[in-house]
Amino acid sequence: METIKKGVDCCLFIMSSRNAINEELVKDQLPEISYNISADYHNLMFTAYEPEKPVPFEAFRGSINFCRELNILAPVNSIIIGQDLRDIAQHIPVEKGNHFEKLEDYQYQKKSSYPIYRLDKI
Repeated sequence: METIKKGVDCCLFIMSSRNAINEELVKDQLPEISYNISADYHNLMFTAYEPEKPVPFEAFRGSINFCRELNILAPVNSIIIGQDLRDIAQHIPVEKGNHFEKLEDYQYQKKSSYPIYRLDKI
């Protein structure tokens, strides 16, 4: 649970840093930046694991593509998380609460629907 909390906190920190970053960019006469963050929780299973070899990139390709697609659907400058991560994150004790706003379900290849949420710090 602590690792999930650190991941969620990292997403919130990166998004909250945007204003400070843009203030510095404007001072240097550079354009402001906008970005989205997307995250979800998935289990990875390996049939053969060799500790001395790195995990192949292909093991993460599905999760990376999924989050990339969520970024496209996300409102600008927002954090979007999937249902699986929200189910865990909503039980993380935090000093100030996290707010989860349900968005329109993500449609995967027009075959299945997956709930997604916008994450904000209260």
